[in-house]
Amino acid sequence: MSARLMKRPDVAQIERSLDVSLPSAYVEFLTTRRAASALDRTELLDDATAIVEATELYRRGFEGLRCWPGELVYVGDQADACPYAVSCTTGEVMQTDKGNLDRPALQRWSSFQAFAASLEPQSPSPGVSPMAARVIDWLPVIALVVVFVLVPILAYSVRAIFRWLFA
Repeated sequence: MSARLMKRPDVAQIERSLDVSLPSAYVEFLTTRRAASALDRTELLDDATAIVEATELYRRGFEGLRCWPGELVYVGDQADACPYAVSCTTGEVMQTDKGNLDRPALQRWSSFQAFAASLEPQSPSPGVSPMAARVIDWLPVIALVVVFVLVPILAYSVRAIFRWLFA
């Protein structure tokens, strides 16, 4: 996500084009400056035209799916093509199963704030330094390197030394 700051006229364009009133938490998210890395696991649209086009695509029954009701607005999706939609009547956000409303939602959040909070990187436990938290995040990679790189190198080196000594 580029974290581009949307202007109030852009929000008005979305509301006018889709004939909705966007939930205030979603509007605040779109119009408030935020860190570009805060939501890097999810692609949230920050362009009014793209939001309108994606929403209209699903409202028309994208790929033969049942048409989305007028209250839903496309928010974005992950690489798995399971779009997020915000309800303009309840403020709830849901992750749809490939955009198919006939299947149960994969996830639901009571508000856009709850949705955005769930995507924020989790802060480390109290007393854990930022460096230690980064090392903990990298532990699986470190373990793989040790097992598949360092251990074979060590084994080969020991073998070579024994061959040299006892050859």
